[in-house]
Amino acid sequence: MIKKTACRLVAVGALAPALVLGGTGTSLADDGALWQQTQARATIDGASLKIVRAYTDGSGKVFFEELHFTADRNGATVHRTRSGASAG
Repeated sequence: MIKKTACRLVAVGALAPALVLGGTGTSLADDGALWQQTQARATIDGASLKIVRAYTDGSGKVFFEELHFTADRNGATVHRTRSGASAG
């Protein structure tokens, strides 16, 4: 029960700002990211936030990351996919 409540609180904390600030956006981020795109969607049944970004770790490796947060009446889920490539 505590885990489920914690997941819901995390999801609300992650989704609420994105839903308030806008539905979709693409930007250059300042935290080392080369490119970032955000998509937010809210319905009566739940909410979803998807962040796709490309960033570098400073050593020549470029990483692609997709984070997908969802929340509904049954709880919250977080799905993360990350892949990397190096130049040379």
